[in-house]
Amino acid sequence: MQSRASEHKAELIESIVRHLHARLPRKQAPVLESFVRQYYDGVAPEDLLGQTADNLYGEALSLWRFARKRAPNQPKVRVYNPRHEEHGWQSTHTIVEIINDNMPFLVDSVTAAVNRHELTVHLLIHPLLRIRRDDDGKLVELAEPDAEADGAASESILHVEVNQQSAQEAMDAIRDDLTRVLGDVRAATTDWRPALAKVDAIIADLAKSPPPLPKDEIAECKAFLEWIRDDHFLFLGYREYRLESKGGKNYLRLDEASGLGVLRNVLPVSRERSKQPLPPHASRFARKKQLLILTKANTRATVHRPVYMDYIGVKVFDKNGNVTGERRFIGLFTSAAYNRSPRDIPMLRDKVPKVIERSPFPPGSHNGKALLNILETYPRDELFQTGTDELYDICHGILHLEERQRIRLFMRRDNYARFYSCLIYVPRERFNTALRKRMEGILRKMLNGTSSEFTVQISEAVMARLHFIIHTPAGEAPADSTSMISNRASSPPPGFGPTTCATPASTVGARPRA
Repeated sequence: MQSRASEHKAELIESIVRHLHARLPRKQAPVLESFVRQYYDGVAPEDLLGQTADNLYGEALSLWRFARKRAPNQPKVRVYNPRHEEHGWQSTHTIVEIINDNMPFLVDSVTAAVNRHELTVHLLIHPLLRIRRDDDGKLVELAEPDAEADGAASESILHVEVNQQSAQEAMDAIRDDLTRVLGDVRAATTDWRPALAKVDAIIADLAKSPPPLPKDEIAECKAFLEWIRDDHFLFLGYREYRLESKGGKNYLRLDEASGLGVLRNVLPVSRERSKQPLPPHASRFARKKQLLILTKANTRATVHRPVYMDYIGVKVFDKNGNVTGERRFIGLFTSAAYNRSPRDIPMLRDKVPKVIERSPFPPGSHNGKALLNILETYPRDELFQTGTDELYDICHGILHLEERQRIRLFMRRDNYARFYSCLIYVPRERFNTALRKRMEGILRKMLNGTSSEFTVQISEAVMARLHFIIHTPAGEAPADSTSMISNRASSPPPGFGPTTCATPASTVGARPRA
């Protein structure tokens, strides 16, 4: 079947080539033939089944005309429903076409943006072409894949077919969103080296003029910065802040000129937030004499993965040990960071042994090994953000679940009171999607959640683990007491089985101080 599909694809391409030589002027035909062969080369043969050579010729010719001129360093985007009389071809899908300089994360970022509009990608074609343009952006030469071409640059051509959209407003919204995303990709990839230089500068500053903090804390912070610099963190943005006091209130003022990557441009909401005093809980945390901040940003990444970004802050101190500002990086931990043992990662390599040392279980015992496995497989973001005492309580609570096999909820409020992290353990044999949706709905309602995300871990262990992040308005307390939330989220449908709502973490049960 595969060979027949491949033969069909080859026949289609040859038919397209015959079409263009028959219909185009002799000088234009060779370059368009090269474009057609490069454009369709990477398309899976089965994706061309049912297509006609005439329609594929019209698709390629329309895209070629769209790509012939592009402003330097600017993406070119169109979203449309092709009509034969206007575009020379037709489709049952809405078409997204992008011409852009080749750079990392394009396909991931574009696909994520399309998915945000609740659209399904039916086909994605993504050739990389070597193109030479003049100063006005007009295409001068299309190089063959293996040919030498002075001044030719690699460009990404994206053709994406999605659910057909009938409203022009919807297509305009998709186009505008993609244009914004492509700008973020360009900013992040252009500024990643300057962001790395900021990491190096901070490391050098800590070595040359260390703040009046414990030496071990400074050393571990330096080691962590060196670790994230070593391909363990995707740097998407950087910005500096000044911590100022006025009228008995603290303000975190942003330095607009310091922005890099996706933080180059200051959003109106960020500028307005900078003018407002910090709420009491955030003010106390900002003044806390703690060098490194590890948490989640309050916005999703538009580059690479559509998840809430990781936030790494390094506080700035004066000679008296008072916090005067912050140097902030936002981005995403890489897969290499998640695959490493926490015992090999700065900021975690001390935390894990401390939990184990406090435990009454000998390291080689059954419970000792089980505790180590819990720590090794614990959500990596939570390991970074959870204090040692809190982590000790939670891990021992998880350990006892193997004996009782009951539903249990563990909740943690982040330092800036912007979200709740909720770990729920459920007997594996009884977990299903309906239960997950029910729990998520309860948590969002009772925590006043504005949005949520979740991950599920199901392994050979007797318990399945659900991890919910419930985002809330900053500083807002839940509508109900935490014990009531635990009871509701932990109580299964009738006949499901036993539960427990015990939540040992020290912050659980405390209403955030707004």
